[in-house]
Amino acid sequence: MVRNYQKKTDRQLHIPRKLKKALVLLKEGYSIRTAAVEVKVNRGTLFTLWKEKKMKMSSVASTSVLLMHHSKCLVKLKRRT
Repeated sequence: MVRNYQKKTDRQLHIPRKLKKALVLLKEGYSIRTAAVEVKVNRGTLFTLWKEKKMKMSSVASTSVLLMHHSKCLVKLKRRT
């Protein structure tokens, strides 16, 4: 017989709001440690989330730069023909 596990705690439900607030503090120039203490979130968790956001933003930026480069090359090719 299979059992269906049910969590008996709601301790993680408030975390997303706190993490968003901490990310706003990081954008304002706070250090990771200071933001974590201010919002009362684990510093490692905040660092991981910040690193993921940073990597996501850099990949979006590099993709847009790459697309701009390709569009300029296409314009040059069209002018030649």
